[in-house]
Amino acid sequence: MSVTPPSANLRAGDALTFQASVSGTTNAAVTWSVNGTKGGTTAIGAIGTNGKYTAPVSLPNPNTVTVKATSAADATANGTSSVTLMNPTPVIMGINPTSISTGNFSLTVTGSKFVTGTTVLLNGSAISTTVNSSTQLTATGNAASAGTYAVSVQNPDPGSSTSSSLNLTVSGPTQALGCSGMSLGQGASLNGFRPFPADNFVEQRYFCVASGRELERDY
Repeated sequence: MSVTPPSANLRAGDALTFQASVSGTTNAAVTWSVNGTKGGTTAIGAIGTNGKYTAPVSLPNPNTVTVKATSAADATANGTSSVTLMNPTPVIMGINPTSISTGNFSLTVTGSKFVTGTTVLLNGSAISTTVNSSTQLTATGNAASAGTYAVSVQNPDPGSSTSSSLNLTVSGPTQALGCSGMSLGQGASLNGFRPFPADNFVEQRYFCVASGRELERDY
């Protein structure tokens, strides 16, 4: 007799139905087992009388199990399949906050199928991550510039895979209301500070008393 498929890769929590082919007898009934245990267990995966195997939620060590079908007519006749178990593909459902300013930040990521070693990715690059549970992560990082960043989650090997992504909006620093950030000297920069409106065509004088600097513009 034989079992199909003869080998398989299966993610934690997923299911696959195996088929047993019996020859030389009219009795096609078989008994299914996992690693020699009839029906399997929650730790190594369970298999029903119809050959449907459900992988465990957490990977066993080692992460390879043997599914066996034994003939009901002849206990010495059997077929096997080697199953390699892999980590699940993580699911991301939310991030908090959804918008931050440039600089250091902390995010709470919610979802499902997080495992030991799950990592949060910011635009594809890993950032420091703490796995709080299978449904929650905490991540810290630094956003150097404003823009929209893709936040996703990656589970490690065996079978490393990445979730879909959610957008994190990063805004730049708020412009200071004052001229204390201006540079001095010929050709110096105002660093974004505008003392007069752009459409002003009359002579104006503006004094930055607080910083001890004086600007004068004549039109």
